[in-house]
Amino acid sequence: MGHIKYIIKWDPRFLEFCGHYRIKPVACKVKRPKTKGKVERPFHLLEQFFIKGREFESFEEFIKKLHEYERELDYVTHSTISLRPIDRFLKESSFLISLPETPFISTKEIFRKVTSDCLISYDGNRYSVPWPYAGKHVWIRVSQGRYLKVFSQKGVLIGTHTISKNKGMSIINQKHYKGLRKRLPRTKKLLGVF
Repeated sequence: MGHIKYIIKWDPRFLEFCGHYRIKPVACKVKRPKTKGKVERPFHLLEQFFIKGREFESFEEFIKKLHEYERELDYVTHSTISLRPIDRFLKESSFLISLPETPFISTKEIFRKVTSDCLISYDGNRYSVPWPYAGKHVWIRVSQGRYLKVFSQKGVLIGTHTISKNKGMSIINQKHYKGLRKRLPRTKKLLGVF
């Protein structure tokens, strides 16, 4: 997005995103940080009371502990609004609309064709995809820099893999081949008289 005098130029991908989730974009005034909601320090609580002085065994443990911390904060009375966030959410939840059934797929996602052996390539490795998608095109998206998410052309999530740090690997999820009929050899025995 950018401003040219009083004309707002929106990023087309951002408008696609807004359209998918039924959001009406509102442009902030130039040089007015308060209109951007940047009054409080949003990461101060996380840095000072959650991350500082702690160690985490893995990214998964970090996410788990973060969710626990967020749930605790939901029940603490907020000093500005004099309400617990969970109470405020329950009060306002009737005004929220439900999310679309499929996630947003922008033009930024990567398009791949699934091989006949149910694999797609990404960054020097091959990853399995459910067998009904063999020979079809799928979308792939990197999530959190660690996960490869695979979507059908209709935007349905059909597979997730942890991205391998090694190269030349084939990362297989055996569930992707479940239900695939094993084919018998097509060689015919010929009987002949010599």
